[in-house]
Amino acid sequence: MKLSVRLILGAAMLAAFCFGFLHHLEAMGDKDFQRLHVFLFNLVSGGALLMIHTLGERAFSAKSSLYLVLAAAFGAAAFFEIYPAAILLAFGLGYLVEKIRRSRFPLFPFDFFSPGVPVSEKFHHAAVLCLSIGLFFSGAAMMNAKWFQFFPYPKLTLDLFFLGFSFPLSLLGFSLMFANLRPAPETMGLPMFPALQNLAFWTLNLGVITFFCFILLGAVWAEFAVSTVLYSAILLVFYLHTRLAVRGQQMALFTSGLCFLLLTALTGLLYIFLVFFGLHAKWQGTGRFLMLLHTFLSLYGWNLSGLAVLFRRTDFPLAAPARHLIALQWIAMAALAPLGHYIGFFAVLAAAAYAVFLAAVLFAPGTLPEAVDASGGESARPLEETPVGEGPVTQ
Repeated sequence: MKLSVRLILGAAMLAAFCFGFLHHLEAMGDKDFQRLHVFLFNLVSGGALLMIHTLGERAFSAKSSLYLVLAAAFGAAAFFEIYPAAILLAFGLGYLVEKIRRSRFPLFPFDFFSPGVPVSEKFHHAAVLCLSIGLFFSGAAMMNAKWFQFFPYPKLTLDLFFLGFSFPLSLLGFSLMFANLRPAPETMGLPMFPALQNLAFWTLNLGVITFFCFILLGAVWAEFAVSTVLYSAILLVFYLHTRLAVRGQQMALFTSGLCFLLLTALTGLLYIFLVFFGLHAKWQGTGRFLMLLHTFLSLYGWNLSGLAVLFRRTDFPLAAPARHLIALQWIAMAALAPLGHYIGFFAVLAAAAYAVFLAAVLFAPGTLPEAVDASGGESARPLEETPVGEGPVTQ
């Protein structure tokens, strides 16, 4: 990505992270900055990067710039609870995302059902489609909550959709990860690995949609069952990644990201377990900490790993060693950030570590022919330039 993209979106991602700790400042009063914390990362920064990637660009164009401006305005309107403006912006953004989607993908996602379409492309299409649907539904949810109340579900709130906007970024991460897999030979005359990749695609997408519906209905037992299926699907993706991924910094970042995702799913399962057995009221502190850890591991673990690869997809290998970046990310997100929610000193340390991580990912020199990857092997080519069939396969 061009330097201007990295500067603008990097600043938005840093601001998003810092907003999550402003509750420590008494001058901020009782304002809830959680919306901006999640929104700036998911919809503004991640969504803009997804639009640039879908348009096949490396810099802001008229369409992606318009998306960035409207997304920021939507976030401000929602934060200040100016709902008429937020509703109009949600529908306007949804229309814009659909126009961008139609410029690359068909109106109806027939490609989801085609065995000839790479799974990485299916995940990419699903990410854009999920974003547009989420925007339209968020506008409808605001209208329902404020005026019509056709659907009396207490959990049908705007905040639920703000958190749901992280799913397009998760799908984008899967798209990039599957693009870094080598084709595998058939096993016993059967296309085992392509079938497993398509199984992972459908399980993850249908599983999350079903899970979302069960959240609205308050069916905790069903949430637990679907979460278990999703955890199994992530294990399947991890298996495919370790078997077929091309070695290099991208593989190292995605391996770390998938570990973040496995822990994200595990913390979600533990939280649902508390609710299912009626322990949530008794262990409220434990439940809140689990959800806090769940959010950091998801947004700034798995999703951030995918965005880091996308930002520099033509620049790998980077001068910054992947193992150093990964260690810093784990220290910041799995330890400092959750503690920082409760203690201001750790919040400052978490923000500083996150800023260093972003600076290294976004601005480290790239395409160094003599670089060595995190595993000590040969340097990998940029993701989109790695020819099919080259590079060792991890066993």
